[in-house]
Amino acid sequence: NPGLRSAMAGALRAVVGDAYAATLLAAAEAAGDVRVRRLLLSALDREVTVRAVLALDAGGSPAVPVLLTLIAEGDVRPASGSVEELAEALTRHGVRWTRPEPPTTPGGPPDGAEADLVALVRTGWDPATALRIARRPALPDAGSARRHPSVRGLFRRWLELADHCDEAGDRSRVVCCAVRLCPGPWSPEEQKTLARYAGTLADAFDAAVTGGAVTGVPSASGAPEAAGHSIPRQRAERAAELLDVLYAIAPHLSSVRRFAAVEGLRLLASADPGGLPRPEALAAVPALLRRL
Repeated sequence: NPGLRSAMAGALRAVVGDAYAATLLAAAEAAGDVRVRRLLLSALDREVTVRAVLALDAGGSPAVPVLLTLIAEGDVRPASGSVEELAEALTRHGVRWTRPEPPTTPGGPPDGAEADLVALVRTGWDPATALRIARRPALPDAGSARRHPSVRGLFRRWLELADHCDEAGDRSRVVCCAVRLCPGPWSPEEQKTLARYAGTLADAFDAAVTGGAVTGVPSASGAPEAAGHSIPRQRAERAAELLDVLYAIAPHLSSVRRFAAVEGLRLLASADPGGLPRPEALAAVPALLRRL
């Protein structure tokens, strides 16, 4: 449970303070089960330096092989130093390693967004920080969710923030952050959260398709968007990301929002599938129309 893990990590940090990393390392060394050891060590992202890892290795710490594996996989990043400095230790422990990708990729979140995301995970939820992330030109990507799995525990918070957004554009971007950082399949508890904010999610889909205009009415840019006209690629991409969400919340929508969703889906179906990151996403539209 990522949310529980995040809460427990925060509680431990509050109790032991600067001894947080040392406490987790000691617990990992004492753990007899590899899975437990891995779970404990995975909470050390940005907490241990390369020099500390080398010192643990020199001291014969039983936690080192698993820690090196997590570092090689990118789940634990050193607080200082480079992974290249661990090349000899990685080879000696039989850990396969390739040069890690940089923290940002073309089209991915910039360094500032990554830092803000880390702040949300480490210091707790902050609406202003979350909104700053959502308003950046590049939203968090799938890599962000992999690098920071504990952000999944903030799913409800993101949707709560979206529910309080006055601007349709902000609402749509905040919802996209939530979906990218907590992608499906969703747990039963997460599905309850989706149902609770079904109206907000449906409005975000409508805003993504129409650009905030009333469905079927020309957008602020003046581009005609009645049936038979395509919608801009960027908006089509944003709306396509929400199709799985729309499928999950369909039974919980009011008749008015169902009608708006159907109109939005018809507009989305006019988009050029070749211009989407996942062209196959539009194949879900007929099934969604039937569900609505």
